[in-house]
Amino acid sequence: MGLFVYGELCKPPVLLAVLGRVPTAEPALLSGFRRVINVDTGYFRAVPCDKEVIVGLLLDGIEAAELEVLDDFENVDGGEYGRVRVDVEMLDSGRQESAWAYVAA
Repeated sequence: MGLFVYGELCKPPVLLAVLGRVPTAEPALLSGFRRVINVDTGYFRAVPCDKEVIVGLLLDGIEAAELEVLDDFENVDGGEYGRVRVDVEMLDSGRQESAWAYVAA
């Protein structure tokens, strides 16, 4: 399953540092969420908002072990983000894909 990203994880140097590789990616849209800045950390968070859409990337081929590394990077255990399943729309084709995404906890 892919991973929808919309902030720091859109940057190839960050992905390379965290995962040791840069996965292939396609532009995608996440409906029902809004991207806001966390003033304490300076990083973006996705918060539910019915009429909003976040533009981001769908990373392909993310392995289970990589998700564990990404959970640490996103501080899931610390309660800052939660990893949830979402449906995203691929920007180029309009097809729907199921993916993971990190959203505000």
